[in-house]
Amino acid sequence: MGILAVVRIFPGGFHVLATARNQALAQQLARQLLERVSAAPDGIPEQIVPVTYTPVSGAVRVDSAAYRIPGDTAPPGDGVDSKGMVLQNGTEVGYWPYVSGANILRRIVNEGHRVPAPRAVGSDFGGLLMLTFAPVLTDTDDYVSAIVYQPAFDVVGADMALLQGTPSGGVEREYQYYADKVSGPTATLYLPRATAPNGVSPRTYRVSFTAWVQKTVTLVVRREVAGTVTIDSDPAGGYVAAGESFTDTNHNGVWDTGEPFVDADGNGQYDAGIAANPSNLVQLAAGEVLDSLELDSIRVARQFAQVTSFTPGEPYEYKRINWELGQLLFNPAGYNYYESRQEGRVPLVARVTYDVFDWRILHEDFRIPSSSPLQLRLSVPSLRPKNAVLPDSQLNGGLNVPLPTFDTTASTVVLENRDFALIDRETGGIFLPTSYNVDYTQGSITFVDNDANPANGLQMGVILPGATSPTAIDAGGRAVTALYMANGDWSVQPMKSADAYLASVVKPNAAEYFIKLPPPAGPNPDPVEVQRRIYFPWADLNQRVRVGVAWYHDVNGNLKQLRDQDFLITSSKTDVIGQPFVDLIDADPNAVGLTDLEYGYALKNVEGLSISSRTFWNTGYFTLSNDPTENLKRLIRYRQGTHASAMETSILRRSP
Repeated sequence: MGILAVVRIFPGGFHVLATARNQALAQQLARQLLERVSAAPDGIPEQIVPVTYTPVSGAVRVDSAAYRIPGDTAPPGDGVDSKGMVLQNGTEVGYWPYVSGANILRRIVNEGHRVPAPRAVGSDFGGLLMLTFAPVLTDTDDYVSAIVYQPAFDVVGADMALLQGTPSGGVEREYQYYADKVSGPTATLYLPRATAPNGVSPRTYRVSFTAWVQKTVTLVVRREVAGTVTIDSDPAGGYVAAGESFTDTNHNGVWDTGEPFVDADGNGQYDAGIAANPSNLVQLAAGEVLDSLELDSIRVARQFAQVTSFTPGEPYEYKRINWELGQLLFNPAGYNYYESRQEGRVPLVARVTYDVFDWRILHEDFRIPSSSPLQLRLSVPSLRPKNAVLPDSQLNGGLNVPLPTFDTTASTVVLENRDFALIDRETGGIFLPTSYNVDYTQGSITFVDNDANPANGLQMGVILPGATSPTAIDAGGRAVTALYMANGDWSVQPMKSADAYLASVVKPNAAEYFIKLPPPAGPNPDPVEVQRRIYFPWADLNQRVRVGVAWYHDVNGNLKQLRDQDFLITSSKTDVIGQPFVDLIDADPNAVGLTDLEYGYALKNVEGLSISSRTFWNTGYFTLSNDPTENLKRLIRYRQGTHASAMETSILRRSP
């Protein structure tokens, strides 16, 4: 009887133990990610937002989608083909793991870093920056499909200071720009023009704002505008009105024939720095008229130029030495370059916006042992090797990131798809697979001394950026990053509220809030709960925010002020606005409604407070058929079996 009982209990007991182990591992991975991010707080991005995919002219554009709920991990399509490609009206937009699950939340906005100190990087010299959440989605997913992507990738400096009016003589200040007549159709932005000694190159500015466009006599619509404006240098300096803009479809930082642009002067060519007003940036259609700009939405920052060779003394330059791995090399002049700002002189900061390639590629930072045993156990006990069976029953090709290796037959460096990568954080070099052995079952790595001579340290082969042959280095004690995937389709990712939220007069987009204010006279027609709520985009559901100042009335009609109050963004099915919100009643049970009638504003300094990490895993499988509709159903059922675990910490910080 006792033996029979044990046999009956064991299957369920094994399941309980496996679940407990997975939960513990999920918490460990989430904690490690938060520790890694918190160790370099200046590199925390302004926000992380969901994306969606739009087929355009033979390519797939990746767009931000702040309307997506964090728990919505379904693919953005109406079918899945027999290869696992998600379809939109018959057009492939991506392999299902890349456009669903954790990879819905993949846009990193303004990850900021001080320009690094220069050093030798392979045969080059400059400040090496390795993006925190690389690998990066480029214009191709390399080994997976033939899709041409248009992802986000942009490198800019700190936001410039906005002054209202027109430039009134004197020397231009590089950190200031002007906005004039923003409440009408002749709104104009004035940007500083480069002068010597740091003005040899034309300057490109990243400009974004919210515009109101009159489509008809009775219809005014909101339009989010983001573009680049290039201003020619001039020894006289001064300011130039922002004019012709272009869409940089291949992300090379310059206008190329075939890329769409606004031809403000009608000469059939793109002219940098032509004087015009923001209506050109808005790209108005026939019959449309610019109505106004939202002043608080205007942001201008100088863009770093992507180059193949550095200009001496030009701080705003970088090279993409390995786009897929997120390795950027900055002009040495940028490290000791300080900019004037209203708060004084500050070091040059580069802020990078990009799309993460695949959150299922796990990161692990450690130092290689200097002495025996030359072995290290990774956090995940079961790594996914090449040719392992994937959840859709296809075979694993690897990380699907091109990695350099040495072809001994051709005596040169070639690229290959591997299932494990080891990156030297000092040089950006990739260690050769012959320098280590991976035990995929146990999740451990053993380092190989290539010359078997302990007297000269742990000699391992590494391919430096741009090199055509490997270099042997003493790798003992070096800081490295391991990239690998795990059985069970594990992924871990950060989630973050925006650094700061700006007011919107309609339902909020990314980094915006919306409130319903009382009319100047007469009763307020809105439900009382709407009057006291602050609404946010769906992407920020369950994030924490801090309200710096809020003016409101209580049930007795008294004007009251709330200061530095923290809230959790929640939602309600009965709310008539249909957006997540924070409610003043959580801070003051007698709060009735926000008001701007006494002081001209209702809210100030609404800021994000939280960063969290989320872990997904799924041990299930499904098969692909020739029926796209049936495949989509199977994928959704598979996604419904995904387990999730989250961990949160608080942080209140403005990005550089």
